[in-house]
Amino acid sequence: MTSYVYLGVARNESATFVDIDAVDSGREPTIHARSLLSEHLSCERVEIWRDDERVAIVARPVGDHAP
Repeated sequence: MTSYVYLGVARNESATFVDIDAVDSGREPTIHARSLLSEHLSCERVEIWRDDERVAIVARPVGDHAP
């Protein structure tokens, strides 16, 4: 089964969390990534990976940076 891996990345480029979701879960990946951003204030962006390919990056809006 193929999965999406969501990697939270802080301003200093360190990984702050990893979330794994099945591709066929029914969730739209970028919407799920935005939800993760709101839950994890420590990260600046969420990278979405499928297998060994980064398929998207969802960043915080300008001016809405993590502390």
